[in-house]
Parts: sequence; C-alpha cells; structure tokens
Amino acid sequence: MSRPWASSSLPAGRCWLVPSPEVCASPLGTGLLVLVVGTPLAPQQLPVEADGSRIDETKLEGVTELGDIDPGGSGTLTMSLQPGHYVLFCNEPGHFTAGMRAELTVTR
Repeated sequence: MSRPWASSSLPAGRCWLVPSPEVCASPLGTGLLVLVVGTPLAPQQLPVEADGSRIDETKLEGVTELGDIDPGGSGTLTMSLQPGHYVLFCNEPGHFTAGMRAELTVTR
C-alpha cells in the first residue's frame, strides 16, 4: 500500500468502519479481509501463522470481521466499542506485513 493505515482515537459507543476506496485498492492486486480486535497487544505483537503471511485469528478472542472486499470495492462494519485499545488489520496473505494495519484507541 502506498501509505500506512492511519491510527486514530474516538469516543466509546456505536461507530462505523468504512474503508475508503484508496484503502480498498490494494497494490498487492487482491481484495481485503478487514478485521478488528480489542487487545492490549501492539500490531507487531499479534500471533502470526507458521508461514508468517497472516495473523493467526484462532489465537485471538473477540475478532470482528468486515469481510471480504473486492479490489476497489467497499463495505461497512457497524460496531459498538468499549473503551480500550483495538487493532484493525487486513488478513489477506502479505497485507499485514505490507502495512495494512492501524491502532485505534477508544476513550470514555
């Protein structure tokens, strides 16, 4: 991706994740599989699969999935977030290591 995903903060409550068309236009030529997880871990501390190409979702609790998005497509994920630290990331092979991830801080 040409630029890293931006990290951000927002107040607790209902929110919508709507990836922009630029985010959905993956330079890796594939679609996106956007996931959100509440965790105290930094993105680089998330567990990876044996081949290192994806985050091992089976080792995380409370993962919310936006789902598959075709290249250049769009999608919306509605969530109700509690205060805490969240990591948003794409789990298509190679995307996480290419920088398609961000941290989100939810405040009271």
